[in-house]
Amino acid sequence: MGTDESIVLRPRRAGAIDRDIGARIAAERKARGLSSGDLARRLGFSPMQMSKYETGTSRIPAVTLLAISRIVGVPVARFLPERNPDSADECLHDIARHLPGIEDPEVLHALRDLIRALTAPGSPPPRSAPPAPRRWEIRSPCR
Repeated sequence: MGTDESIVLRPRRAGAIDRDIGARIAAERKARGLSSGDLARRLGFSPMQMSKYETGTSRIPAVTLLAISRIVGVPVARFLPERNPDSADECLHDIARHLPGIEDPEVLHALRDLIRALTAPGSPPPRSAPPAPRRWEIRSPCR
């Protein structure tokens, strides 16, 4: 089997979201009077690993986040950043959720063509002003 050169695997690195989740864990832990060491022992981790999770230098596995939520008695969602419905990611997810409901092939083809045109090299940058309307336009019968 050949390899696909276009696939690039990036190492998992902790980032801003990991720091935010870690800070939320620390806040909930402190609000319940638990020390970092106490929580680490209950999870079966070293205090150093717990510190890495809370400072966001290590990513927290989902199963660990679930265990922490049960220990401190809050839903997992309490640790996650709030969703911004206006963010680009949310917009993409919203589009993806609604696409399966479009059954008309002509509409699907038109959407595909629109997306290709908007993402083509040399296309105008996002949120650019729309072009001025033309007074007349010659339409080609070809599609």
